[in-house]
Amino acid sequence: MKISKIFAIASAAVLMVACGTPAAEGSKEVRDLLPNKAQIDSASYLIGVNFGSWIKGNNFGELNYDQIIKGIKDWQKAEGTPQDSTFFKQFRIDPNEMNAVLDGFVQKRRAYTGALNNEKGQNYIDEFLKEEGAEKTESGLAYKIIEAGSDKKAVSDKDTVWVNYKGTLLDGTVFDQNDDINFTLNRVIKGWGEGMKLIGEGGKIKLVIPGDLAYGEYGTRGIEPNSTLVFDIDLNKVGNFVEPVEEPAGEDLPAEEEAAAADIMDDIPEDIPSTVPEPVVEEPRKPLLDTAKAETAVMDVMADKQAWRTDRPGMPVKNIISAISLNDRVLLINVLFREDPMLFQDSIAKFNSMGSLSEALEYISANFPEWDMNSEPVYRLMMAVRRKLS
Repeated sequence: MKISKIFAIASAAVLMVACGTPAAEGSKEVRDLLPNKAQIDSASYLIGVNFGSWIKGNNFGELNYDQIIKGIKDWQKAEGTPQDSTFFKQFRIDPNEMNAVLDGFVQKRRAYTGALNNEKGQNYIDEFLKEEGAEKTESGLAYKIIEAGSDKKAVSDKDTVWVNYKGTLLDGTVFDQNDDINFTLNRVIKGWGEGMKLIGEGGKIKLVIPGDLAYGEYGTRGIEPNSTLVFDIDLNKVGNFVEPVEEPAGEDLPAEEEAAAADIMDDIPEDIPSTVPEPVVEEPRKPLLDTAKAETAVMDVMADKQAWRTDRPGMPVKNIISAISLNDRVLLINVLFREDPMLFQDSIAKFNSMGSLSEALEYISANFPEWDMNSEPVYRLMMAVRRKLS
């Protein structure tokens, strides 16, 4: 299930499960329309399952579930509405601090996960290098050549390779596998591209790629920060890149050939009747729309697009994440950031380090070319970004 749906259902739990449901009102005939106990129990359980999925998917780790229940109950029994000046004083922690608290919590979890994976990866590589034939490059890539292959090798990052491969995590979990597929080496992770240059066509190799040569401190979907990855690869074919050769510019004819061509032209009679009719000159048509007015009309249309450029973004913030509500974070992760919370955190960190909105737009253009810059999710994100960079 999509993250946004999970969070929506989890949020519904706040309204449904608390310190008891008030006695149902109405006549027996009306009360009979309510869900029965079995239906309530089933719905409650599945809300819990989805909430658990959301917690796990965001790498929240171990939580205090007593405090989760307490928060639900405190919200249920709170008097008034969030618009009341005293509403949030009823809680142990002001709910307005939610973004800052959760952000700090997730960053700590991420730092721990990255450090732990670094430690595990280094231990794995140390043990791997004890195997016969195992070696390590200057960059830190560990490898073992099973079969060297032919003399035809990839030598450039522009070269293309055809391979069979299987990628696993350190615990043996297969996260990726393909047969007879091709890649250009400048479009793969660093360790993979480097490893492909170590064998020739027909060769086989095992790569142990440390996190800094794989997906780095932010990881990617299904791969945690600083994860060391293991690949078993058969190199079936190498296609070496060939720089395109420019056609030489046209040269003048030798003098004797030029003279011969002139003689041929002299033999052509000058009075050959033309079979091509004279062009009909028409009166120039008036434009359907005055150019100046058309230009203005185009600008008027463009003014309705990318409204985040002109709408007022709100008070400046030091950290963009504080300008994005928890619900919007889930929306943005799901719709814009490929359902990858780490990619979202990474991008927000990069936005925070930038000095201008144009720099942010260059980053988006390079990394997220599929975004519709007129969409509602992009509007919400960019309004938050402008509170930092405007």
